Amino acid sequence: MRRASSSLVLCALLWGCGTKPQPLPVGLVTATGTVVRQELSLERRGTHALLQADGTVLYDLESSLLGLRDLEGLVVGVQGRLEHNILPEDPPVMLVEHVALAGQSTTKETLQEYGLQFDRPAAWVRGMSGTTIVFFDAATSIPLLTVATWSGPVPDSAAAIRVAGRSAQLVIDDSTGQYRLFVPRASGMLILSYSPDASIDSAQRRGQWITLLQSLSFSGSAGTVSSRSSTTGTVSSAASAPTGTACGGPAGLLCPAGSYCMISDSTLGIGTCTQVK
Repeated sequence: MRRASSSLVLCALLWGCGTKPQPLPVGLVTATGTVVRQELSLERRGTHALLQADGTVLYDLESSLLGLRDLEGLVVGVQGRLEHNILPEDPPVMLVEHVALAGQSTTKETLQEYGLQFDRPAAWVRGMSGTTIVFFDAATSIPLLTVATWSGPVPDSAAAIRVAGRSAQLVIDDSTGQYRLFVPRASGMLILSYSPDASIDSAQRRGQWITLLQSLSFSGSAGTVSSRSSTTGTVSSAASAPTGTACGGPAGLLCPAGSYCMISDSTLGIGTCTQVK
């Protein structure tokens, strides 16, 4: 594990000594690797790291848009902009803007009746069951995803998240692995239920769901909340904190783009959002 003395950290912060940072690529950079969680540190940035096949760190990862905790242990393609770490000799920090599950072929699906668009595995086939749209595996005919309107109450166990710029509520059934996403509309509620194939491993199931969530986008007719129209949605399971406010901690409070979490309490993992210089 990378270590550095407090004096070296102070030097790096004051730009008074140490190795001169090398120029970084400008614009979006794409890379593939395994996402792993790393301990919050006074010596470097990043809540997570992107590992290469040999186990070395390619980039430290941060994101004010995506919940990186959901990607832990998955091999993914990440895209974002690079910034220097606290110490010049440490790997650069990628501010992740988009993630795609590696090795998965997807197809863009548009549900005009719901003003909804998302990426789904290419092996899924679309069908109907009454007024419910059903996606199932062509080889097994097992229903995997359903999309329908919902008029009942949202379960008390639902967690509030943001999907494509909209408020939504997510329920996860740990016993079955089912995900249910409730999205408010102009009238009633939209529910997406993902019931993964039990024959695939848990990482692949989670990866399919994350790919679908991150690609979600809505047209203006889908609800009363206006949202940007894009081909790729974003998901955030944690709120973002403005520069100068607390970050990290048990809630995993993130910092906005252009800043990072400067840890002041390494035991609790709490720090302050600090502008990148």
